[in-house]
Amino acid sequence: MPQTCILLFFTLLFVPVLYAQNEVDALRQAQRGNGIGARALAIGPAYSAISDDYAAAFFNPAGLGQIKRFEATIGFDFFDYSTNAVYLNTSNTAAKSGNTLNSIGLVLPFPTYQGSFVVALGYNRLQNFRAVQNVSAFNPSGSISDWFLTFTPRFDAQQRILLTDVGALAFNHYLMSDRNGQYVEPLINRGQVFQRSDLLEDGGSNAFSISAAIEVAPALFVGATLNVVSASYTFSRDFSERDDNNVYPNFISLTLSESFETQTSGANLMVGLLYRPDSHWRLGLTLQTPSWLSLKDEFNTSLQTRYERPPDGATRAVFNDALPKGTLEYRLQTPWVFGASLSFEESFFTLGAQVSYRDWTQLSYSSDAVSFAELNRTITLELKGAFGFAFGLELRPPFLPMRLRAGYGLEQSPFQYRLSDTPNERISTSLADARQTFSFGAGVLFQQTLSLDVAYLFSTQAVQGRLYSGSRLVEETVRNSNLIITASFRF
Repeated sequence: MPQTCILLFFTLLFVPVLYAQNEVDALRQAQRGNGIGARALAIGPAYSAISDDYAAAFFNPAGLGQIKRFEATIGFDFFDYSTNAVYLNTSNTAAKSGNTLNSIGLVLPFPTYQGSFVVALGYNRLQNFRAVQNVSAFNPSGSISDWFLTFTPRFDAQQRILLTDVGALAFNHYLMSDRNGQYVEPLINRGQVFQRSDLLEDGGSNAFSISAAIEVAPALFVGATLNVVSASYTFSRDFSERDDNNVYPNFISLTLSESFETQTSGANLMVGLLYRPDSHWRLGLTLQTPSWLSLKDEFNTSLQTRYERPPDGATRAVFNDALPKGTLEYRLQTPWVFGASLSFEESFFTLGAQVSYRDWTQLSYSSDAVSFAELNRTITLELKGAFGFAFGLELRPPFLPMRLRAGYGLEQSPFQYRLSDTPNERISTSLADARQTFSFGAGVLFQQTLSLDVAYLFSTQAVQGRLYSGSRLVEETVRNSNLIITASFRF
């Protein structure tokens, strides 16, 4: 589900550089989220060709031109994130819930001699970053020490280890020795350790939006929305290994911890067109420009190791060390997004459909401090263009004082290939890797003035990841549910 950013796909537990960016971080910042407004969300992205209330500012700003009365709206989102992660044939569940302001907005139609001119102002929640993952299992043949071995030691003039990466921390904790400038002979070299990973992500992305729409010809509307984006994202994960079976004579446990926080600011523009050839049909087109984002990361990495007694040459049995705290400022450009939608309306129902496309290989990092050339190359090789499809329905039963709604959306994976435990195996992603969202809702209109709407969204996706580079796969089923309540007043 976009709003909660199900992006544990292809992540590593700890990134072997002093900054934490990868293609997954880029995708997190680039996704738009479910949208705003309970009525629109119950119908789904197929609402783009309907777009006749404040939610048009998000889905298709041209639709604002259809509004003839002043409108004030406010909505809230109550969400729940749950996951079932399978690692080494062991299943673990985790869940996290919360609530947030979904949107608050104002629509202002201005008098015109002909046609229409409408302006909308508001605050919109673009996406939630809240996620959680718990993994624990006995590993009979592997250890994070296998990953430590991939680092090359660096020393100063006095032959003291430079704490520049987690491999240096491991060396400093007697988890491996050094011969001829290479890490060899890890202490934990036979696996048979109990592993645990606890991950928590939080934060969200918001936009202050200003929209305008005009009727440039009879039944032909054009509009645009300028979004000024701000986001805050936090990540923390503790990975631990324990020698529960006393396989190693001295080692007790290690815990590797990483946390970072990202602050984001930027802007994008969406332009839209809506055409009503008759009283039944509406055709919509949208184009969203790339978001030009400025980001700042602050990150921390630490390692704790416990022994029964001090290792040879050591003066202590418990070690606690951290890499120097780091910051990095950089930029990210997201892809163009194209959308086309269609709706058909009769007295008692409205049907809508939409297709969208974005080329995820257009994601691009840049910075004045470091080179992102290799990461941008990885994005080009590992990501792909992806389509999204949606269908929605609104019923207006003559025998009920309410409207009933339902929708379905499918969004292809942005990745070209699935992860595999078989070296050099390349398995293309398919519809089995797509994110599916089901939506339902209802609304009541009082005196043609006040409307109360509610929507329930449920999404599911199978995703993959690793606890560290080279670990066995973590296979996850991620589920998200959202309850959105919106009140709108037209006068």
